[in-house]
Amino acid sequence: MKATTQTGMEQLRALVNAFDHCRESFFDPFTPVQLLAIHAAWMASKWDYRPDSWTGRQVREALRGIAPQWNDDSSPRYTPRVKVAS
Repeated sequence: MKATTQTGMEQLRALVNAFDHCRESFFDPFTPVQLLAIHAAWMASKWDYRPDSWTGRQVREALRGIAPQWNDDSSPRYTPRVKVAS
């Protein structure tokens, strides 16, 4: 199946529609670019957990392009942190 690509305006409409179901005050500290990153991570996660219910770490990782994940028991699952040798 061929993947469809949304236009920028379609992405913004999808973001607003999805975020309408979240607690608005959650989004207050974020810039528009950060909101786009959070939305992209949410869509990439393929889970129904809304961003306003994520852990702080999940939000920080979403801002870096890492989609949040959960275990079968609904607990957050994190990408292992890799320690860089000094």
